Amino acid sequence: MKTKQDTNGETVIDWQSYVDDDLMSSGYVSGAAIYDSNGSILANSLDLMISEYEFEEIADGFNGVYPFTEKQDGITIAEMSYYTVYSDDSESFFGTNGCEGVYIYKTGAVYLIVTYNNGADSVECKSVVESLFDRLKNEGW
Repeated sequence: MKTKQDTNGETVIDWQSYVDDDLMSSGYVSGAAIYDSNGSILANSLDLMISEYEFEEIADGFNGVYPFTEKQDGITIAEMSYYTVYSDDSESFFGTNGCEGVYIYKTGAVYLIVTYNNGADSVECKSVVESLFDRLKNEGW
């Protein structure tokens, strides 16, 4: 678990290091964000800004309100539409738009949202995201 000291000297989870060190530094990810289950952003790369409406759409997909598998048009992330390629409606979603794509994973407590763009290897991107997803689940998140 990655931690840091906050301004009060308390030890807190360093979510930004997961985005920067585990996802963005891989070279396979073009944008990344981690949200808590209430929709609060814990960390993100500067080039991935998700609106409140877009996050609600993600949460609804995983929480059974409007499952991804029932969405003919897929979802919108950072104003880009992604068509559903795969979703199990409980902890993973994969969507594409041409040569770009998005992977979204949900643990019990956080959402990992990762995009890749033209020229990136989608299989390697998936591997990077799944590795962090598995680690966070194993750490109890």
